[in-house]
Amino acid sequence: MYYIFNSATLFAMPRFYPPFLIFILLFLSAELKANRVIVKGQIKSSSTGLPIANKKVKISVATYTGTTQCSVAHEKITNSTGVYADTLECSNADITKVQVSVEDCNGQMLTKIETVPPSKIVELNFPVCNTITNPPTNCEVAFSFEQISGPLSIRLNSSASHGVSASDKIIKRRWKFGDGKILEGNELNPAHVYEHAGKYEVCLTITTAAGCEKTVCKMVEVVAPENCEAVFSFEQISGSSSIRFNSSSSHGVSASDKIIKRRWKFGDGKILEGNEVNPAHVYEHAGKYEVCLTITTAAGCEKTVCKMVEVVAPENCEAVFSFEQISGSLSIRLNSSASHGVSSSDKIIKRRWKFGDGKILEGNEVSAAHIYQHAGNYEVCLTINTAAGCEKTVCKKIQVAAPTNCEAAFSFEQISGPFSIRLNSSASHAVSASDKIIKRRWKFGDGKILEGNEVSPAHGYEHAGKYEVCLTINTASGCEKTVCKMVEVTAPVATCKADFSLVSSGKTVKLNSINSQSSPGDIISRRWQFGDGKVLEGNIKDPSHEYSNQGTYEVCLTVKTSAGCESRQCKSVVIEAATQATAQCAAKFSYENLSTKKIRFNSGNSVANSNSTVIERKWDFGDGTQLGGNEINPAKEYARPGIYTVCLQIRTSDKCENRICTTIHIEDGSTPQTASGDHIKKARSNCCEPSFCIPQYVNKIVTIISDCNHIYVWFLFSIHFNLYMDFRSYIGIINNNKKPGFDPGFLL
Repeated sequence: MYYIFNSATLFAMPRFYPPFLIFILLFLSAELKANRVIVKGQIKSSSTGLPIANKKVKISVATYTGTTQCSVAHEKITNSTGVYADTLECSNADITKVQVSVEDCNGQMLTKIETVPPSKIVELNFPVCNTITNPPTNCEVAFSFEQISGPLSIRLNSSASHGVSASDKIIKRRWKFGDGKILEGNELNPAHVYEHAGKYEVCLTITTAAGCEKTVCKMVEVVAPENCEAVFSFEQISGSSSIRFNSSSSHGVSASDKIIKRRWKFGDGKILEGNEVNPAHVYEHAGKYEVCLTITTAAGCEKTVCKMVEVVAPENCEAVFSFEQISGSLSIRLNSSASHGVSSSDKIIKRRWKFGDGKILEGNEVSAAHIYQHAGNYEVCLTINTAAGCEKTVCKKIQVAAPTNCEAAFSFEQISGPFSIRLNSSASHAVSASDKIIKRRWKFGDGKILEGNEVSPAHGYEHAGKYEVCLTINTASGCEKTVCKMVEVTAPVATCKADFSLVSSGKTVKLNSINSQSSPGDIISRRWQFGDGKVLEGNIKDPSHEYSNQGTYEVCLTVKTSAGCESRQCKSVVIEAATQATAQCAAKFSYENLSTKKIRFNSGNSVANSNSTVIERKWDFGDGTQLGGNEINPAKEYARPGIYTVCLQIRTSDKCENRICTTIHIEDGSTPQTASGDHIKKARSNCCEPSFCIPQYVNKIVTIISDCNHIYVWFLFSIHFNLYMDFRSYIGIINNNKKPGFDPGFLL
């Protein structure tokens, strides 16, 4: 039942209807407009009254109301009962009439236009004269099947299927294997592998050129193999005592049970372990050998099969060679690798080549090249001698054709270095062996030209891109040839790595990113994120940051390079509130050089509270390695030179914790400074801006070192602070005239 509402009927209703009901009825009125219409019908023969299949029907909107254009047209094909059906739909428009057309047998279009009823379903039937015959149904579909060797595999055969007649070919076969897998196409005898044993309904649908379509289904039972199976075949490799084995037909208990191990016993005392499917084996002597293969599967199944293998000795040694003329030259390349001795152990010890032009090559060259002076026919002979004393000679007639012209040729490759290529013109040749290339002219496509006779020049471009490179050769006989190629030069891949170390003291953290890397180009930006909402932009290598509160913060460094590379590294830093216990214990260590890159650290002077001992020492050597436990004097050897921040954290039996860090500089062939007594932090120093970290505990002069034009005296005072400052701020400087002086910055 359908209810039709419009504005007229709504306003004609009694006034006592509530406003919300009027709103709902208006809404339903809008929704029930005919903007979606179902069109259907049947096409029958006017002479027989039978339905006509495969008939084309045109369906479209004839008229509509609304502001939006509605021009919808479809084509449908009748099914086997002559029925067609379609849906016409327009947005924001009301379809009022539909039009349906069908072609008669004489080519005349029969058209009907029908008003859309309230049901929005239009049915239009057509009786037409029929020249289209329904597809035949007397084709035949049939198939057989058998389970084949191999896990859960069947072979199907549909050769018994046929069309309506001998000339009606099957053009399509659709296999449904009952396990959700479908094979489209026209496979006559497909094989299918199931994952599991069981019963499956297999269906085959055929379609013939005459339009006949038939389907047949059968229940197929796939039986699980009772066991795994070891299988192999073999063949002797021609002219040798080698046997090639093939075990690809071996299988596990099921498709998912893989062979994980194959053990070959070749019968001559040799055994091959592993999982070789197709091994080759060389026997020392001819004879009969019992070869055994044992397989082991993932499911634990193990099977062995043995066969007698007869190895036949080659009748004799044999001299064999092939040849080819090298393009554009009077040179030939000869290959005698197919020659062999009496057996696999009988080696060829001598080869003698006679090239037919009076030239002879003695030795044991397997692949010889020879240049003839003139084109012509030559008899080339090869004589081989084997260790067993066998000697054989073979001769062949060789025709050496004269090259028709000189030829310019080159190859290229991009090499290391920015935008650089290496070119090679060794394949270029003159008219004959006696005609030499006397000039090569390279045009690199970027305006640069190289004159002379360079065979393999290298060239550097300013930018990446595509360039047309041309080579022109001139020979002594006057031949000139040019060849050009498009060469693409790509930009080197930019790489970079953000890397930094950090040292904390109280609420202050000192960071150092000197080990960050960039190739090619330089680091142009460093962005520091301190984890407390503060960010430092710019390109500062070693900033300091002071935190307001205790806690664990994630510090991140993002670097960007001039080549466009970007890298990020993050580390955690713990800011702890000072307590009475931590103020009384103190981590201390000194270090000394054992070798160029090996350092001995000593934390024996670390201080615990009274009635307490140090029960844990954690070492961080600054190169990504740590040492736990309670090692007092660890030794550390660094893999490469660089700047490393070494940290020691101690924990005492009364739960006091303290941490101290130092930055050391390891150089190739140099010895780091040795510190004795209380802990000091050695720093990198150079002729320009040496940098240094003030120790936490300083109480005496440690050493004097020289650096370029100055002598630096390290003063250690009994004060308690840990700041990063310029070296000159607290180091006494003795200038070239040996007059001591102090930087005013030291007088803080």
